[in-house]
Amino acid sequence: MKTMKLRELAPLVKRSGRVDDRYCREVKATVRIVAASLSAFYVLFAWIHYVVLAPEIRMTMVVSALVSAALLFVVYRVARSFQESLFANNVLLTAVAVVLIVNCNLMLFLTKDVFQTTNYLVVALGVGFLFVSARWLTGVLALNLGTWLAIGWHLERLQGDWFHFFIMLSELSLLSLFVLYARRVGLRRAFLAEDEAAERAEELEQVAAEKTRTASQLALVNSAVLDGVVLHEDGVIVDANARMSQLFGYDRDELIGRPVASLLLSVPTPAGVTAATSKAVAPASFMAGLILEGTGLRKDGSEFPVELRSRVSEGLPERNATVLHDISMRVRRE
Repeated sequence: MKTMKLRELAPLVKRSGRVDDRYCREVKATVRIVAASLSAFYVLFAWIHYVVLAPEIRMTMVVSALVSAALLFVVYRVARSFQESLFANNVLLTAVAVVLIVNCNLMLFLTKDVFQTTNYLVVALGVGFLFVSARWLTGVLALNLGTWLAIGWHLERLQGDWFHFFIMLSELSLLSLFVLYARRVGLRRAFLAEDEAAERAEELEQVAAEKTRTASQLALVNSAVLDGVVLHEDGVIVDANARMSQLFGYDRDELIGRPVASLLLSVPTPAGVTAATSKAVAPASFMAGLILEGTGLRKDGSEFPVELRSRVSEGLPERNATVLHDISMRVRRE
């Protein structure tokens, strides 16, 4: 695949007309996996909270974890049956993030321990791997940082370790945006590669079809060794077998490009074609299944009776195949 500048990727992907559908597919798969996994984890967290936390906050966090597990399971079920909508799936992904942030807020507020900020740090970095929309991610990051600031200011006015964690949380929020940018670039490159692979497959199909057409043409031209066979488009010869050259005295190269009518002194006239126009239209108007008789004209000017049978060549619907049989012996017997 040829190397392309980054700014050239977006217009190429947009021209495919399927960018939103592809992003939606990515986000929907992410929502389902993340919601189901976190739902199971929060059940485990409920047990851990019950065992580890102090009695005064134990039940509050256990209930919070179980409610979160239930909500995340609902998000998972909704995502499975939801219509393919990028907006709707972004809403569901945001709902997952909000559940995480609410639990972080509750734990920080109840414990009043600045080191619970690590939960916010995990959320800030993790959501960068989930979203493909900068606007939605920015909103989630703002909610994450804003609620932490509100609680931190209420508890300690952001003094001491609180200010240190504020810097860390701000840095990770910016890093999360960079992660989103890198992910979008990767997806765009993947979409471009997918389009190029589809175009290449289409080209290969066309090449295979052309080879099939050529093979069909050669098989048709050489199918009869006793009769002359020509392929023609609009009455002009595009190929002929060796027997055709023998019958009319022309080299194969001389036959190609010559009108079929130039080889016939008298042209058979199918029903519905007037004598005045038969010479001009008959060679391109032979109908499948008809057996017609006429007079062939050789290169040296000699004449001989011929029988003509025409059909549409298999694999070449735009071309007609005409078989010419020398009936001189039969005419003499008659």
